Amino acid sequence: MQNNSSSVKEKHFTLRLALAIAVAFLALALAVLHPSATEDVTPITEKPRIVAVSLSLNDTIYINYAVNVPEGADGFGLLVWEGEAPLVYARDERAVDITVSEGQATVEGTATEVLVYRGLAIKEFSDDVFAVPYVLSAGQYVYGEPLKYSVLQYADAKKGNEDLRPVIDALLDFGAEAQIYFNYNTDRLANSEFVKVNVHGASLPDGTEHGMFEVGKETIPAPKADGRLFAGWYSDEALTQKIDVVDAAVTDAYAKWVDPIVDVDFSASRAPSTEYREMDGVRFNVGNTATTSTAVDENGIPYLSYTNGSETGIVSNLAASAPTTLAKLSGTDVFSYRFGLRKEDGKNILTTSRFALRAEKKGVYKESYVQLIDIASDGTVTSKNGTVIADLSTGEISYINIAVNFADGTISYYGDDGIITTETFKSPTTAANTTKAWQSLMTSYLFDVYFDGGNALRFYEILVCEGNVFS
Repeated sequence: MQNNSSSVKEKHFTLRLALAIAVAFLALALAVLHPSATEDVTPITEKPRIVAVSLSLNDTIYINYAVNVPEGADGFGLLVWEGEAPLVYARDERAVDITVSEGQATVEGTATEVLVYRGLAIKEFSDDVFAVPYVLSAGQYVYGEPLKYSVLQYADAKKGNEDLRPVIDALLDFGAEAQIYFNYNTDRLANSEFVKVNVHGASLPDGTEHGMFEVGKETIPAPKADGRLFAGWYSDEALTQKIDVVDAAVTDAYAKWVDPIVDVDFSASRAPSTEYREMDGVRFNVGNTATTSTAVDENGIPYLSYTNGSETGIVSNLAASAPTTLAKLSGTDVFSYRFGLRKEDGKNILTTSRFALRAEKKGVYKESYVQLIDIASDGTVTSKNGTVIADLSTGEISYINIAVNFADGTISYYGDDGIITTETFKSPTTAANTTKAWQSLMTSYLFDVYFDGGNALRFYEILVCEGNVFS
């Protein structure tokens, strides 16, 4: 007869063994399904691509995107923005997130998922639409390259199709009527004449390299300078034919850049100090009474903070490492000055007694000036003769663009939309009979700034270049 005690022990052992095996298998399964935190999980490196885009003219108007999704992705989708490009092509509150494929298609031998954007209203036919594909891999988002598209771009691509032309014309007329009816973007009607322009040597402000522009009306916007001074778009690679308003013949635009004589870099970290600072050929705190420091604003743009600056100033060309003087550049008649200024938040704006060209030559006279601008206590910036050219109290950066012509004695002021005013000036000293002769005496300075009141001002940019880069 079997011992009951032994039988119970054997049953308990068998049960424990079975339970241990079950737990082991469960742990193994969980490890396969959910890798441990210590395991190195690397997301796929191949990016998704939009390989084709088209407009659907079936029952409704929508945009088809053919997206190549890399193998091994845990998920995929398409982010879409209308009107304005995002600051960063990544998930944000403005983006429409499309995650459902409406089918597969093979485009030139590449397998793709078809993702459809249906949010385009009739009144928005002249708007740009920006899209970027993404995949989800190992818990991370991997983004592809963005794409800009529009109904206008589709119409431009199909303009040679005579069979389709009546449909497109009717579509654009329909869009323009909707714009007028809803009073939406009526200065850019869909049925106006547009031309696609490809840009070279720079990107447009939205980060793309092409855009649709209305013929005879629109200009191509300037790109971000990135430390250089943009001198305009040209229709030829030799940069001889400058583009003003876009015409039907302009299909390519080439960026012209000018290397500045003076280009102050404010990105380096500088703690608050009342001592004078020499930065890229410009000396700050000449009077040693102000405090200067560098910072980055809410948009990530570096600037120099200039506080409590009365009875102090800024001069160019005092440093031993100073750039070439205007006197040495006697073969150049015209020079461009660009100052990026903004009122310091919560403080009274610095006002000037002098923001001028300055010359000094010992033995002839001590110093002489030609005023460039005045800054008033309310932030108004005026030209030499009192024309308002900017307002520093708006909370935005104001870019003061000035071209000085020593040959004919003129100072021209430019805004975002072109020239504001041109004023004449005379040689400020009897030591020179003409303004060109006065330039030859400018052996020490490119400009001189002196403050006589106020608390603070931000400097975002100080550039001086040869030639008129604003005309």
